[in-house]
Amino acid sequence: MNLGENEGIVTEIERYAIYDGPGIRTVVFLKGCNLRCAWCANPETQNLYPEMGFFVNKCIGCLKCIEACPYDALKYEDGKFITDRNICMEKCYHNERELSCVAACPGDARVQYGKIMTVEEILEEVLKDKSVYDRTGGGVTLSGGEPFFQKEFMFKLLKALRANRVRVAIETSGFTDWENINMILDDLDFIYYDIKSADPVLHRKFTGGSNDLVLENVIKVSEYAKKNGLPIIYRIPVIPNFNDSKEEIEKITKFIKNELYRKDYVELLSYHTLGLGKYESLERDYSLTKEKITKEKIKMLKEVVSEAGLKVL
Repeated sequence: MNLGENEGIVTEIERYAIYDGPGIRTVVFLKGCNLRCAWCANPETQNLYPEMGFFVNKCIGCLKCIEACPYDALKYEDGKFITDRNICMEKCYHNERELSCVAACPGDARVQYGKIMTVEEILEEVLKDKSVYDRTGGGVTLSGGEPFFQKEFMFKLLKALRANRVRVAIETSGFTDWENINMILDDLDFIYYDIKSADPVLHRKFTGGSNDLVLENVIKVSEYAKKNGLPIIYRIPVIPNFNDSKEEIEKITKFIKNELYRKDYVELLSYHTLGLGKYESLERDYSLTKEKITKEKIKMLKEVVSEAGLKVL
């Protein structure tokens, strides 16, 4: 996908968010991620190009999408829609800014994951709520995917937000070169940093990447926070058969306690399967269990964190 100098790909701009930083916020979800977490609730944010999702339960059977597709990637046979996603990938996703099948669908059964936007277009949208940010202590949170996957675009967007006196937070896996993180710390008001596992083998198995860089970077971020007062919340997604045991949470809390600045908070994010419909729309398999983590287990794991002397949300 050829993008202009001032363009990036956004999956969603969510207004009036209350769980992604202080006050009332707007969350800008940037597309693209270099990890492939097995539990990812937003698979549509992983690839750095627009993609088509198909929700068959919304389809009214008009077949206009098939007529609109210029690459013959869609068929309807034996009462079923068939999508040749290899053709979509090769011919459409990397070349088309607006997907024809999506534009032709009258029932919103087909959706486009990923919109190409300029910094100015995003700024125009988020500044609609500038008075709300100022009144509530809120601002804009940059999320993903992984925001650093579109680092050059994110840097420009961040500078534009700061120029308009908007407070900015970021949600990151930390899986990027330290130079990238260090470049933006002075412009941040808040940071959420994921620590998924302290076990390198387990981390690679479930995310597709090593945790060496993640842990090295969070130590440096913590040192910066201690000197400059940058608020951090260390987030631990609690995932079945990955890190939902007392032993695995103890390993993470031991690392936080021994290596990091600890005046901030640890947040346990309970595993959920709200993204299953997105996997189906993209025709991707979901490998993890569909069973939820019980409130009792989360309570027990919170106690593990608290007993280590850490503040827990």
